[in-house]
Amino acid sequence: MLRYLPRQLLLERNVVQLAFPQRLFGARCVAWVVWLLIEIFPAFAANAATLESPWDSTTSSYGNQNVSCPTGVAPVRNIKAFKYYEDDSYTVDPAKRSAYLDATRNARTAAKQVVELADTYRAAGDTEVARCASRLLLDQAKGRALTGKLTGNQAELFRAWILNSYATAWLKVRHASGLDSNQQRIIVEWLVTLAEGVMRFHSTFMPKTSEHNLRYWAGLAVINAGIAGGRPDLYEWGVQWARHGINSIRPDGTLPQELKRGARALRYHLFALQPLIAIAEIAWINGDDLYSLNDNGLYRLVNLSLDGLNDPRIVQREAGVKQLKQSVSGTDLEWLVPFANRFPDAKYNAFLKKYPIKGTLYLGGKLTSTPYQ
Repeated sequence: MLRYLPRQLLLERNVVQLAFPQRLFGARCVAWVVWLLIEIFPAFAANAATLESPWDSTTSSYGNQNVSCPTGVAPVRNIKAFKYYEDDSYTVDPAKRSAYLDATRNARTAAKQVVELADTYRAAGDTEVARCASRLLLDQAKGRALTGKLTGNQAELFRAWILNSYATAWLKVRHASGLDSNQQRIIVEWLVTLAEGVMRFHSTFMPKTSEHNLRYWAGLAVINAGIAGGRPDLYEWGVQWARHGINSIRPDGTLPQELKRGARALRYHLFALQPLIAIAEIAWINGDDLYSLNDNGLYRLVNLSLDGLNDPRIVQREAGVKQLKQSVSGTDLEWLVPFANRFPDAKYNAFLKKYPIKGTLYLGGKLTSTPYQ
């Protein structure tokens, strides 16, 4: 893995480059070292370029599921979408919210089709379902979905969410038998293009002080695209935002940036947990332990958020505002499945029993069909 390489080695686009100046040792010496790494230690060189996904294990096959491949939705290249909060109190403007949903409906429908097919494949192992998901992804890739003009910050944020839907779905099906290698290349190149657009927006237009859930969602999307494309630089870009977020968790378990959401602080703590736990799980299988970061910060955040569901006054005391009544479903707690599996606790099981998991579009569907369920 990249993090196990000596600091003098940088890995980008699967090319090993030496970070020290050639003039220090000479170009011939540098070339010899590269040859040594690749020819004498091929396993080392290969592992350095490998990023793993929670979906890399094989699925159990239950035969043909008789799932008809749906007609795909035409790719949406351009999106015009704006934030729908009225003011700093994060009060939703119904008209603006409706306009946002209208502007993004077709793109969400297209992603939902692929995500549901990918989940069906993971649950049953029917390769025809995986091929169908791949065909729909290919249509979106060839149509360059979400690579056109994105007007409004909300459109850029939406691209990150949908990128994660597509990238995660692709990681779920990419090892199915019978997928065309050229089509795979087209899909992966498109996902990486979307990821680079997400990175560009967050690096250029988002204030550097905005270390909140939007950063974590962008990080998750870029990480999964990076795994798909074999791009450790994308992986590291995404993980850095998770580290920032986890390091910001206070001793009481709250996230300072999400407390600013006022009456919606509890809701946004739950929303931030979704990408943070997903990233922590991906990082874990790639050798990075984010769970222990900041003195087990994620553990505090998880328990603060769940306790807040039982008694919103816990978050109210820190936010300084009475919390809006939460309409919670299993969609909000999808992240708790892998967390409860890694850190068993009767408390977590009780929440999962109370709120049956349904899958979350922006997380790329269900986490219950992963190897760690």
